[in-house]
Amino acid sequence: MPDEFLTTAQHDDRLQATVLRLVLDEHPATFTRNEIHAQLAPGDDSFGAHDATDRALRDLRASGLLRSNGDRHHATQPAIRLAALAERA
Repeated sequence: MPDEFLTTAQHDDRLQATVLRLVLDEHPATFTRNEIHAQLAPGDDSFGAHDATDRALRDLRASGLLRSNGDRHHATQPAIRLAALAERA
């Protein structure tokens, strides 16, 4: 589905999936909010783009898939385990 036809919720889900893939693919590396934002929206310094990044981080933390230590973010053990199991399925 083209991005111009996505609802905000669908767009947020895509961003969360992208963030989760990033932190899982690079585990055990940690990322700052700005590093994650640069991956999600390269060159887009608009309020809307930064707000979307913040929502993705907030929602992944709330769901228990992302942990933050100050401004460093990384995948949680449950997210890492789920990704490992999904690769085997």
